Amino acid sequence: SLKYTVPEPPAASYQISQTSSSTTPDGTVVSSMETSATLSATFEEGPSGLIVTISLEGLVMEHSGPTRSGTTEPLETGEFVLVVDSRGSVDFVSTPNLPDSMTAWTISTMLHGMFPRLPEDAVRPGDTWVDTTSWEREFGWLEVASTSAYTYTLVGDAVVDGRTLTEIRISGVTKARAATDTAMGSIVETSESSDTGFLLWDSQRNMIHSIAMEGNSTGTVSLPMGDFSTVGSQTSLYWTKN
Repeated sequence: SLKYTVPEPPAASYQISQTSSSTTPDGTVVSSMETSATLSATFEEGPSGLIVTISLEGLVMEHSGPTRSGTTEPLETGEFVLVVDSRGSVDFVSTPNLPDSMTAWTISTMLHGMFPRLPEDAVRPGDTWVDTTSWEREFGWLEVASTSAYTYTLVGDAVVDGRTLTEIRISGVTKARAATDTAMGSIVETSESSDTGFLLWDSQRNMIHSIAMEGNSTGTVSLPMGDFSTVGSQTSLYWTKN
């Protein structure tokens, strides 16, 4: 039986690394992003599920795109408070003030990805379960929606640094939409990504040890002057530091 509960000790630190890029079919770069940070989390039991308090330290974003490019100074966020049920459904209770909508979008995506869905019942090697995770939020001038339909397969034991962990394979599709209004009109970007990866579950602590995901996507950018298609790729890595 795999469930999110209060780990012992009730705190963890993760290193996070994410990349994404989008180009036109002829190879012209539309946008790219590289993100890295240390995520610190504490856990406690609440009336509606696990209360997770999270802050990011040294968050750095290197980005390029049609509206702006640059590298953020290392940022330390305030506390995000989430409620996570035993299977990994996430509700945001409170969020700190962040410098801009792009940073808020990036962090929100990061935190949703930190809690892959677990099965309702006990599972054995070879068993699979399917779950769909959807969320949508407004970040100032930016509206974002994401839906991931994933199949999870319990592989079995994996030994990492002398510790026995549980390996779970992940595959599926993520559909995303981002929209904003500008003085020139609306800009809407949609994408569909085929994703694969795995997670390692720490049964001694009842928490994620690490996650590795990668995906390849196709999409469309709709501008006031017309539309164009894109192809893209994404990677996402989380691993515990303690």
